[in-house]
Amino acid sequence: LLLRLEIVTKILVVVNIAVTLHWGVMAMIWGQVVCGLLSYFIYCYYVGKLIRYTALEQIRDISPYLVCAVAMGVAVYSLHYIPFASDLALLLAQIACGFVLYPLFCWVFRLPAFLEGWTIVRSGAARANYLAT
Repeated sequence: LLLRLEIVTKILVVVNIAVTLHWGVMAMIWGQVVCGLLSYFIYCYYVGKLIRYTALEQIRDISPYLVCAVAMGVAVYSLHYIPFASDLALLLAQIACGFVLYPLFCWVFRLPAFLEGWTIVRSGAARANYLAT
């Protein structure tokens, strides 16, 4: 089943490239977005059938993380309105901003998957410190 689904999604990508090639890069990007959404809903259909986890339930579960990602994206994008000495400086500032803001937003909103990951990282760091001594 997974192989068949992958074949279908790869065919969608190839069709997207063939159709949008002559309209330029932005058309190809938007086509990829559409392909990604179509692939998501194709997978959701089968996941819903196999384990009774519907697309709506999945969207509800990921929506807090998506909100944090969008908020971080807006903040990172807005940095381009600030004058920087070079494009490299802007890029580094955007990377640093994203690196700090997304975990901060997840921490503030106490998102369960983030907190679980944070606990695992902390326990691994504590174990590494114990083994180093």
